[in-house]
Amino acid sequence: MKKFIIELSDVYGKLILLEEKLNAKHSYKLKEFIYDIIQKGAPNIVIDLKKVKYIDSSVISAFMLAKRLLEQKGTGNVYLINVNEPVLKILKLVYIDKQIPILASEEKARELIFLETLKQDIDETEQIKPKPEDKNEHPEDSISELMENWHEEDLLIAEFDEAIDQIEDLINFLQEHLEEVESQYKEDDNILEEIFKIDDEIIE
Repeated sequence: MKKFIIELSDVYGKLILLEEKLNAKHSYKLKEFIYDIIQKGAPNIVIDLKKVKYIDSSVISAFMLAKRLLEQKGTGNVYLINVNEPVLKILKLVYIDKQIPILASEEKARELIFLETLKQDIDETEQIKPKPEDKNEHPEDSISELMENWHEEDLLIAEFDEAIDQIEDLINFLQEHLEEVESQYKEDDNILEEIFKIDDEIIE
């Protein structure tokens, strides 16, 4: 039974892992497949972990090897997709999620690869483009800069939404507390009325 499947395209090589548990006995073959994909000219590697429920450090080292080899070539990156929760916990435990993109689907990986390739092309164009002679002249923002700005704006919007939620929770809490206070005041007023009635009866 096959433990790995390779699918190649011009944009990336896809490596599908079919074993539920991957450990040291699989890592050597996994690294061979990674070398094979890179030697065949794939600029990126997408690793599908949909069927995998467990990995050990040797498998993680294979992922990092793929990342290092692609960085040395200067072509792209490695992307992990369809990662199950137990495997995701292991990857986060050793901070792999900070070094390798972990995405929900192949479509998301394809979109990110497109954006990263576009950014790389723009950066290369910016390097060879002659600088404007007039220092006061400001060229239009590059798409890469706009992408970074959009990302920052998304973070700010998320923080703003979180702050709004906290304010709404506080308002709800104050309203509930105010209702309790008003209810207590009404009870106190009723008690005072009863006291006044008793006083009036005693005086009479």
